[in-house]
Amino acid sequence: MSTMHDIANKVGVSQSTVSRVLAGGAASRAISEETRAKILEAALELGYRIDPVARAMRGKSTHVIGMIARVLDSVFLPRLASELAKNFRQKGYDFIVTAAANDPNETLRLQTLFETQFCDGLVLAADPFGLSEAQLNSFFNKHLVMTAWGSPIADIPMVNTNNMEGIRQAMRHLLGLGHQRIGFLDVGWSGDTMLRRQAYIESMNVAGLAYAPYIISEVEGMPDGYRATTRLLELAEPPTAILAAEDFLALGALKAAYDKGRRVPQELSIVGFDDLPYAEFSVPALTTIRQPVGQIAEHTCHLLLRLINGETVPAAERQIMVQPELIIRESTAPPYA
Repeated sequence: MSTMHDIANKVGVSQSTVSRVLAGGAASRAISEETRAKILEAALELGYRIDPVARAMRGKSTHVIGMIARVLDSVFLPRLASELAKNFRQKGYDFIVTAAANDPNETLRLQTLFETQFCDGLVLAADPFGLSEAQLNSFFNKHLVMTAWGSPIADIPMVNTNNMEGIRQAMRHLLGLGHQRIGFLDVGWSGDTMLRRQAYIESMNVAGLAYAPYIISEVEGMPDGYRATTRLLELAEPPTAILAAEDFLALGALKAAYDKGRRVPQELSIVGFDDLPYAEFSVPALTTIRQPVGQIAEHTCHLLLRLINGETVPAAERQIMVQPELIIRESTAPPYA
């Protein structure tokens, strides 16, 4: 079993510094946030265990909130993490973020995080890291809120964007402009984007339009968005509009349209999802679905702190959907006659 001495050697700090951080409370406040994060991460890696009975006897709170995300190389999740950090720090909590990269050992990491009681609460952002519903429910009596997750799971607390409503807004916009051949670019593995694809298919079905030739899944980022759009534009009957499940894909689509000589929006309309900071600075400015990141963070913080404080949260308030907004800019127009 690892010791504080092992952690101190790994991080390159004194054993007393490790002790202060692991003790939590006022003793750890003088330690920099960066050093605290390194010590806690090293303790997780080494499998260090704090005696939960001793911690309970001390009655101490760590005043630390953890966030585990699938990836941090996107733009949306770091924005969300930044907003969460701001909200929690205003309430007197430190905020630590780590990426899981869909690691199959993530279940063990989560268990370690709770067993050692490094965190008063945990935010799980993005997809479920291969965790089953039963495994997630094993944390149900802990202080846990999921976000950016996709479909709600049982009664587990969750805050998320209404993904399907966002796509419905985009589809109403494109159909209202007169588009019938509408392509869809889909990340595929994400629970959020699976819901977005479902809403796209439902909208096409209601409109009585064919969609099978126009869906390209398992694409991620601008290069994939570029390649997928190139494929769609080479169809015998190419789409007159493309709806992308993420802004990154939409920006790749804009570049592909330019290289193919298709004017946007005169000959091809493009819509994204997220409203990332650079969407309004693309040429043309991107029409997109705005995710209210600030609201998601506020609701997540409020809900998690209610759980931490021992409040009984009614079922109707345990799962919160915030409403997205269609932002119409310059990349959509009626189909070319």
